[in-house]
Amino acid sequence: MNEKLLSIIEEQPITSDSCETICPDCDSTNIATKEIQQTLVGFGNHYWRKSYCRDCQSAFTHEHQNDNHWYTRYEEGVGTRALKGVSSCFEDYVYTCNKCPGYVKHYYTESDGVTPHTSGIITISLDGSEPKQREWYGCVICDNKIDITPKYGKSSPTELLEGWTIETATQTLDITGKNNSE
Repeated sequence: MNEKLLSIIEEQPITSDSCETICPDCDSTNIATKEIQQTLVGFGNHYWRKSYCRDCQSAFTHEHQNDNHWYTRYEEGVGTRALKGVSSCFEDYVYTCNKCPGYVKHYYTESDGVTPHTSGIITISLDGSEPKQREWYGCVICDNKIDITPKYGKSSPTELLEGWTIETATQTLDITGKNNSE
């Protein structure tokens, strides 16, 4: 969970130790769980409980990983929106801005902080130089945004990427993935 993100969104971590599914819209416990999914990789599996509230008829997903849980719903044209709680997983969710009713989304820019980064490749400089791209959470309506670009000092790739198999150790590392700013 990114602590900086919490400073610009309405949603905050759920503090209850209980992982009982409760409707995020009406707080009912009269819930039907339609499907359960889970990842099969380490570091604390991620679980999804696709659920339906019998009282208010809302459909939602109760997600949890380790001791953290949150509620989401896919909304056409918006994406997967966090309804309550904050994700501790790497997937991107849409949050609510704490300054206006806008959506807060995750995105990347070039190093200037303005030009959208669209290549789908993020370069991490391991020599302490300025990053080639910047990573942000920002509101689509107002100027509420936070730069969450990691600050790497000079270190070895194996220190930064514990658990990865390093085939070539150079001074930059290219990570290929989906560009979430589109």
